[in-house]
Amino acid sequence: MLTLITPAADLGLLSIAELRAAVGLAAGDGSRDAELTALGLRVAGLITGYCRVAAAGVSPPTLRAETVEEVWRLPQPVKPLILSRRFVASITSASIAGTALDAGLLELEASAGLLHRLDSADRRCPWPCEDKIVVRYVAGFSTVPDALKSCAIDLVRMMDSVSGRDPLLRAQQWEGIGREEYQITSGMAMEGGIPKDIADRLTPYVAMAVT
Repeated sequence: MLTLITPAADLGLLSIAELRAAVGLAAGDGSRDAELTALGLRVAGLITGYCRVAAAGVSPPTLRAETVEEVWRLPQPVKPLILSRRFVASITSASIAGTALDAGLLELEASAGLLHRLDSADRRCPWPCEDKIVVRYVAGFSTVPDALKSCAIDLVRMMDSVSGRDPLLRAQQWEGIGREEYQITSGMAMEGGIPKDIADRLTPYVAMAVT
């Protein structure tokens, strides 16, 4: 179970200045700011959905930094613990059956979102089953990577290049976090509702499938 503790200050991947530049406006031209802000959030939502970022309750998922708390009761011992969010900036706290773990007994693979437990000999050991495990951590980007911004900019340009929103919108569903799926250009190779060339560049940010 994933719970949102401190939400991201901004769900967007691009600043208003970057959005203006993406559609060819001058840096000081705020005539379309409201429209571009909404478009930027839709693009961020499309990218976040494609990257399979886990939702925390009914709050919209994001690739931006926020603090979450995750709880497990494992059916069997595992190593490592797979966190629901990747790109972990820090582990705030971790406990097993209510007993806090020393930070020195934890080893984090931040990009992959994998948390290892260490024994007193500094060896990796399994996380126990049945006991309640609670980990609070900060995941996501405080500063959006340039490669991720580039994908967002290309999507903004494509979506802005057609007139109106409805011709793009193939499906819309709002169940807690919502979903939108756009057809950017007819005949363009698509993957998961996003042009394939952009989808390929998003591969490093896609969450692993856990079975």
